[in-house]
Amino acid sequence: MRPLNTALPLLLAALVASACAGPAAAPSQAASTAERDRAWADVQALVGDATCQADEQCHAVGVGARACGGPARYIAWSSRVTDGDKLEAAVRHHAELERAALRADGRVSDCRVLPQPLAQCRPVSGAVAGAMAGVGRCVIPADAPARRVD
Repeated sequence: MRPLNTALPLLLAALVASACAGPAAAPSQAASTAERDRAWADVQALVGDATCQADEQCHAVGVGARACGGPARYIAWSSRVTDGDKLEAAVRHHAELERAALRADGRVSDCRVLPQPLAQCRPVSGAVAGAMAGVGRCVIPADAPARRVD
């Protein structure tokens, strides 16, 4: 019985240590930071400068991922310069990589639902304004109303 008495505390210590270590990220399970950065760069390249001439060309898309589900935030894009189907695929790919990283890290969030805001076409100001007469940029103003869901 003596060997069990000395082995039991060691076994319990090993179990406690492994439980406290948290989930380990398997290389095949979670995308590398570089892979997530490349996916985000793809999204940004598709959005480009989001130029517009009217509000109807401006849209908001949820990007990233929250641990409880849904997007981490929204960005504005323009149907004048961006193929919506390609952007949707790139955003979906980036969100999948982000969700895998969240799971691998064991992260949680507050499960707050972020309503989809309305993007608007705003005139460009400053030195660029003269070169872009009649053209604006799609933005999500801080006071943007949420999109109506019917």
